[in-house]
Amino acid sequence: MQESRNAGCFPAQIKLAFQGWHESAFSKSSGLRLIFEFRDPIPAVRGDQMTNSGAMIVICPSCSTANRVPKDKLLAGGKCGRCGSLLFLKQPLVLTAANFGAHATKSDIPLLVDFWATWCGPCQQMAPAFTAAAGQLEPRVRLGMLDTEADQAVAARYGIRSIPTLILFSKGREVARQSGAMSATAIVTWVRQALPA
Repeated sequence: MQESRNAGCFPAQIKLAFQGWHESAFSKSSGLRLIFEFRDPIPAVRGDQMTNSGAMIVICPSCSTANRVPKDKLLAGGKCGRCGSLLFLKQPLVLTAANFGAHATKSDIPLLVDFWATWCGPCQQMAPAFTAAAGQLEPRVRLGMLDTEADQAVAARYGIRSIPTLILFSKGREVARQSGAMSATAIVTWVRQALPA
């Protein structure tokens, strides 16, 4: 019995049923050969084709799962396909060494990171402004806060020497950097100038 390449799309039970039918209906001495050809009803779409066709990869702020969201539905928000959480919360998310890579490198949404510490007075003063900026910038930009004391390896990787420091990432690449406390208006203006329209 000769099978096509697409035969693997069927469960093993169905494939075995066809093989069993073939063997019982035709004897090996008859010399008959059947050729089965199975076709998928829906052509597969690769991830890069989906992104180019108007969808963006958005990382869930709760479980860090990658979700495909059509560009024209980005403002409507959406929910994670895995955990059901909202994809945009209009507030900064807590970044750690565990979820930093997914948000910084895998998402099509730029990521603005506030590198801060609990003991830093200017960081504490800027926190409400950073939260207000998240409400204005999402869903175009995701905002996150990374505690440099808790995740020193991530802070060292990006050469953080003074805090608060803001770094804007786009697909894993650093686009802009700014040290020192800023107002919500200054943060929003700085991000919009740093990103292409």
